[in-house]
Amino acid sequence: MEASTTEESRLSKEGLPESLCSLRNKLYCKAKREPRFRFYTLYGHMYRDDVLEAAWKRVKRGGKSPGIDGVTTGDIVRADGVEALLRGIQEDLKARTYRPQPVLRTYIPKADGGLRPLGIPTVPVNCT
Repeated sequence: MEASTTEESRLSKEGLPESLCSLRNKLYCKAKREPRFRFYTLYGHMYRDDVLEAAWKRVKRGGKSPGIDGVTTGDIVRADGVEALLRGIQEDLKARTYRPQPVLRTYIPKADGGLRPLGIPTVPVNCT
């Protein structure tokens, strides 16, 4: 019981780890203080372990619809596993060879009778 309390204290209300919340807060403050500042080194933060793991948790709890590749989060857990997926994404990001897959386009009805376009990304795209 105590371990879960400690874990909860390290997570924000959005369910993000403290380290990621701290990074987001620092970037926010810097951007507000210096609106003309350009963040050229953000790419290196994308492949941090805590960033990828937080992204996976958000994708996993999200929708269950597969993207254009037909793969769901459950398929990934049953196949190679989450660690293999995240390591593959991390390696591609580090090598700067990561290329997202196309988004599955579908349309959902609006209240006025029209249609609203909806893009459903693949699971790996959601993790980046």
